[in-house]
Amino acid sequence: MKHAEFVMLEKVNKKTYPEYAQMSASERKSLPATNFWRLRMGLEPIAVPPEDEYYQCYFTPPEDVNYVNTPRKKRNK
Repeated sequence: MKHAEFVMLEKVNKKTYPEYAQMSASERKSLPATNFWRLRMGLEPIAVPPEDEYYQCYFTPPEDVNYVNTPRKKRNK
C-alpha cells in the first residue's frame, strides 16, 4: 500500500496555482478527495503542483475507481 506524509509546500507559483496557493494545510490535505468529487460532478479540478507528493500519492481519478459492489461478509450470529 502506498503512503506519503503530508508536507505543506511553502513556495508555490501563485500565478500558475492561484487557488492552491491560498489554501490552508487542512484544505490541501483534503484536496485529493475535493478534486475527486469536483471531477465526479463535472467541475474543473483545482490545479496542483507536481511537487505535492501527498496529493500525487492519494489522488485517484474517478475513472480509475471500481464502483462494482462487492459481496458483503457474512456476519457471525
